[in-house]
Amino acid sequence: MKKKILVMFMAFIVCFNTFAYGGEKKDYKAAVLIDYKTGRILYENKKDEILPQASITKLMTYFVIRDFIEENKIDMDEEIVLNCNLDKNEYIDGIGLKGNETIKLKDLIYTLLIVSANDSAMALQHYYEMKTGLSFIDEMNKKAKEIGMNKTKYINATGLTEGNTYNVTTAYDTAILAETLIKKYPDVLNITSQKTYKYNDTEYESTNGLLKINSNADGLKTGHTSAAGYCLVGTENISKNNVMPIRYISVVLGCSTEKSRETESNNILKYGEEIYKNKMYYKKGTAFNIKNKYYKGGVLEGKVTNDLSIPMMESDKIETAVIQNKKLPRKIMKDEKIGKVVIKNAVDGNQIEEDLYAVKDYKSVPFFKRIFYHISDFIS
Repeated sequence: MKKKILVMFMAFIVCFNTFAYGGEKKDYKAAVLIDYKTGRILYENKKDEILPQASITKLMTYFVIRDFIEENKIDMDEEIVLNCNLDKNEYIDGIGLKGNETIKLKDLIYTLLIVSANDSAMALQHYYEMKTGLSFIDEMNKKAKEIGMNKTKYINATGLTEGNTYNVTTAYDTAILAETLIKKYPDVLNITSQKTYKYNDTEYESTNGLLKINSNADGLKTGHTSAAGYCLVGTENISKNNVMPIRYISVVLGCSTEKSRETESNNILKYGEEIYKNKMYYKKGTAFNIKNKYYKGGVLEGKVTNDLSIPMMESDKIETAVIQNKKLPRKIMKDEKIGKVVIKNAVDGNQIEEDLYAVKDYKSVPFFKRIFYHISDFIS
C-alpha cells in the first residue's frame, strides 16, 4: 500500500510540474524540448506550428556543406577565392567579405555558426554551386525531407527575408535537425560552444547568449529577423551523481527579445533536468543468476563490470531481462562472458545493455547427464 501511495505521489509531482511550467505565460510562439538520444519529447508548446526561422537556417547550411566536405575529403584549410559580389549587396552583413577575397573554408564555417555571418553563408553557397553545378537550396530542401523535416522549406542559405517570403520551419522540425546533425557530426559542438572567434584581427562574439548563462550549454544556433522574432536552438550535456550524461535539445521560436530567447531556452532546459534524469539501476559488480541445468549447481552467476543507468521520468516503467549466451563452453572460466543484462524504458523504448561475466569457474554436468538433458529438451 505504501508503495502504491508513493508511486501515485511521484506521478502527481511530475504532472504538477508539467502543468505549472506549461501554465506560465511564455514569451515564444512555439517551443519543444527533446532527449537527444531517444528523440523523446519532454516538453512542447505548438511544436508543429509553421513559423519563420531566420538564421537557424544556417544549421542546414552547415549540414549540406559538411556532407560535401566529408564526401569529397576536402581540407578545412582549403583557401577559397570569393567570386561573388558580396560587398555590393547592402543586405548581406557578417564579417565584411569582399569579392576576390581569399578565405579559408574553416573561417567561413566557424563564422557561419558562431557569428551567424550572412556573407559566410552566401560564400559557402556559391562555393558549393561552383564545385557541383547543383542548386544549394535544392540540396537543403532535399536534406530536410530526408531526415523527416516535413514542414520545413528553404528559399535561401541565410534565413533572411526576401520580399514577403522567408524560410519556414517548426520547433519540432528544428529539434530533428539539431538531433540528426549532432549525431552525424558531434564535433559541430566544438564550434558552437565557442564564445568568440577571431578573423582578420577582429574578434567576434557568439550570437548565442545561452553560453553565458548556462555553463553546461555548448550550442547550438540563434536566429533573428523582424518576421521571425528571436529564435534559439539550445543544447546542453548534463551529468549528475556520476551517472551517464543526458543531452537535452531545446528550441524556441518567435521570442520578443534577445534576452527572452536565452531565458526561455535556459528555463526549458532546466525543466528537462528536473523531470527527466538518469537513474542508477545496477552498480558495477552487481551479480545476476542464470538458471542452467547443464552446469553443476544448476545456476550460473554473472556480474556487470560497469554501472548501468537509464534516462527516465519518475512515472516510467523499467523492464529488466537477463539473457544467456546461446553457446557456452563445457567449462566456463572466471571472468568469461556468459550473457548480458538489458534494462529497457517501456515508455520510450530506450534500452541499455551490459555484458555479464562469470564470477567463478563452472564445470559441466557429466556427459551422460548432458545427453539426457538434450533428449528431454528435444522431446519437450
